[in-house]
Amino acid sequence: MDISEQITRQTSASSGGPENEPGPRDRMIRSAVALLARDGLQATGMRDVADHAHAPRGSIQHHFPGGKEQLTLEALAWIGATVRTELDDSLTGDNEIGNHHPLPEAESGGSRGWTRSRLVLDRFVEMWRDGLVQTQVTSGCSVAAVVQDSDNPALLARTEEVFASWREPFHRALLADGLEDARARAVATTVIAALEGAVILSRAQRDITPLEQTAAVLRDMVLAAAN
Repeated sequence: MDISEQITRQTSASSGGPENEPGPRDRMIRSAVALLARDGLQATGMRDVADHAHAPRGSIQHHFPGGKEQLTLEALAWIGATVRTELDDSLTGDNEIGNHHPLPEAESGGSRGWTRSRLVLDRFVEMWRDGLVQTQVTSGCSVAAVVQDSDNPALLARTEEVFASWREPFHRALLADGLEDARARAVATTVIAALEGAVILSRAQRDITPLEQTAAVLRDMVLAAAN
């Protein structure tokens, strides 16, 4: 199970059960995210997606008349928005981490802004950790996979939008820490870049140690930036 499947199961569980499970079209979008993360864009075919989603192959053209480009664009939009929601929720404690781990005021010396930054960072790290562990470190980032495999302007523009969207919650949390705008943007970009790189290294080593090491350094960096 990768990040997309992890979020899908959480969403289905919280939405009330099987009657709210996604239909064939939505399953294909989520399967595309999973296969992109595992196999890359070039190796992911439309029939592979339909089979993974347990959807009739004949429904491919019906649901995605624009073919693989349309499916990939929608897959990127879905994972982008879904992860963004998780990160936004972490700013208010309105997710699994926030509900079970109160804001660590003492740890931050009483700085509420720092605790928000830490919660956003910890949520993102937890999502990557769970995705890597549950796939035995065989799946990475579907967004990065598209960047690696494609020179399609529309797809690359969408990946840029997704990464910018994921930076925004970090940026807002760092602004709350008291950082100047330019510095907050630079630190937020560094967080995304470092974790994306850590996922690649973890996959190469088949071990999550690079992710854990990077997360520890990023926590120190965010705390230092906030003080």
